[in-house]
Amino acid sequence: VWEPIGFRKERVSLPMNQYTAFGRTIIKLWQITKDERYLDVATKMARMVKSLLRVKDDAYWWYYAEPVADWDGRKKPSFVEHTHYADMDVGFMIDAYEAGVVFDREDMRRLTNTFINVMWNGSLENPKVAGGVLGGAGYSTALCDFVRLAQFNPKVWTICYKINRESKDVKRLALILACERYVHQPS
Repeated sequence: VWEPIGFRKERVSLPMNQYTAFGRTIIKLWQITKDERYLDVATKMARMVKSLLRVKDDAYWWYYAEPVADWDGRKKPSFVEHTHYADMDVGFMIDAYEAGVVFDREDMRRLTNTFINVMWNGSLENPKVAGGVLGGAGYSTALCDFVRLAQFNPKVWTICYKINRESKDVKRLALILACERYVHQPS
């Protein structure tokens, strides 16, 4: 990969959301082809992602990017993951869980706790979701994959719907409405 001189002086690993975006593709390739090589890569990627999750108050949090190998020019973790990027990460984790790859129900419970207990402001009258996975950092409405956590707690759907019900972003609203099915089924 060519980079202009001075763009990066050292090799660095991908930020979590870029890594997980590729991981989602690998999971889909395995599901479509049943080629065990894709499963092997998906499993390794999911293990890496899971190893970077930290637990605080029975919820997960993680960084946008951090050093993952000796060659990594990143000397320390970057900032805590922003909700917009975390939405993509959560999508990968749910995809992996649904495919039976590394992530389990306990992981989904902790991700759900992150959303409900850490990121959400606790109000159904004027719900807001924090801009970062540790809370704070303003607010975000990018919840296209977070809403999929509604299968573990239907309250997630209610929060996401109330935040986005007047959205002009048709794709976002369609994804949230598609997850309404989780509200009416047993966990």
